[in-house]
Amino acid sequence: KVNQSFSGSKGDGSLQSHKEHGGDPEKDIACKYLSFFDMNDKRYESLKARFVSGEATCGDTKSALIDALIVLLTVHQQKREMLTDDIIKQMLY
Repeated sequence: KVNQSFSGSKGDGSLQSHKEHGGDPEKDIACKYLSFFDMNDKRYESLKARFVSGEATCGDTKSALIDALIVLLTVHQQKREMLTDDIIKQMLY
């Protein structure tokens, strides 16, 4: 689904146009989600600057989002595996 999300390229949507005009991180769905899910702010800001300049493509932002989501979900799954009925009872009561 991430690879099918709206890309925020300026221009006519071609790669050449994106490299010339750059992208709009406010319109690029993957870039917006990365602002929430990428835990490394420096990496996100670097990618965002490269995207705005046209150096990084929409595919790059989508790939970075997929990587960030994989890490997030892997950590979530590991924590969920450690959850026991006793822990759940302590949290509920």
